[in-house]
Amino acid sequence: VSAQPSARAGNRHRLARGDLGYLAD
Repeated sequence: VSAQPSARAGNRHRLARGDLGYLAD
């Protein structure tokens, strides 16, 4: 998984899905 794209998308997912958001994405 790409760390940089996930960091941007994961930022939104982090709020919704929690800490696993950026890891799953």
